[in-house]
Amino acid sequence: MTVMRAAAALALAASVSLVGAADPTPCTLEHLGRYYDLRPLQSKTDYKVTSTLRDSKREFKLNVCGPVKSELWNPKVADDKVGAFFRGKDGDMSLGEPNSTFEIVDDAPTLFMLGGAACGGGKMSAAVRFECEPGAGVGSPKLAAQLPPDDDAACAFFFEWRTSAACPSNSSGGVGGLLVMFMSMYVTIPSSLPR
Repeated sequence: MTVMRAAAALALAASVSLVGAADPTPCTLEHLGRYYDLRPLQSKTDYKVTSTLRDSKREFKLNVCGPVKSELWNPKVADDKVGAFFRGKDGDMSLGEPNSTFEIVDDAPTLFMLGGAACGGGKMSAAVRFECEPGAGVGSPKLAAQLPPDDDAACAFFFEWRTSAACPSNSSGGVGGLLVMFMSMYVTIPSSLPR
């Protein structure tokens, strides 16, 4: 994902309400007949990401579909409102609130965390793009970009995560799948009976 596309995606998320038709299960998404289930990425410990951008040595911690589990030091927001953070000079800087609703951006499930710590007249935010890689297992997140690029000015953070959990299946099954199966049986069985 290029920095410009990531910036455009995050700007879109910030300007549009992400509340749409509620998915039946948090951390899942059904889109165009494909079912995404990212619950295997939920963890009892946070994922650590060390920045490899330029001269930055910042370490980020994040979790999926819920708040971080790490004990926070002097956060500028409520502890349960932190989905990702890094340690700043005066406290932990939230990159955004936890979110369990994904959006599809360029055919990949993407998680937006908005409403983080104050930054440059706005608030910090983060986007995590999950890319399907069948053999990757859980995989791990990597920091792809931050805007602006300078550590002291950065307010928006873009992570990429190659994982098999981002590979879609054809349907969610469950109650909806059973309902479709029973409806199709009801429609086809009577027509096959002798008259």
